[in-house]
Amino acid sequence: MLSQSLGKMAEFRFLGYLGEIFGKKRVRISLESPMKLRDILEVEFPEDRSIVLINQRVGNFDSLIRNEDKVVIMPMISGG
Repeated sequence: MLSQSLGKMAEFRFLGYLGEIFGKKRVRISLESPMKLRDILEVEFPEDRSIVLINQRVGNFDSLIRNEDKVVIMPMISGG
């Protein structure tokens, strides 16, 4: 599902330990058509403890991703 070819691509960044879960901190993917984020990712992320930004706007794992989108998935940070 993750093909890396020339042309327009969606860019993904995985921050913190989520990069370790995915196996890379950054990846560019060429999509044949818009797809839900959860269908693009090859691994499961802790959705209840992750923040998804798509083009600097809040999204989620059911958001549609298109070529040229910039997706950042980061862990929630809490503390006091």
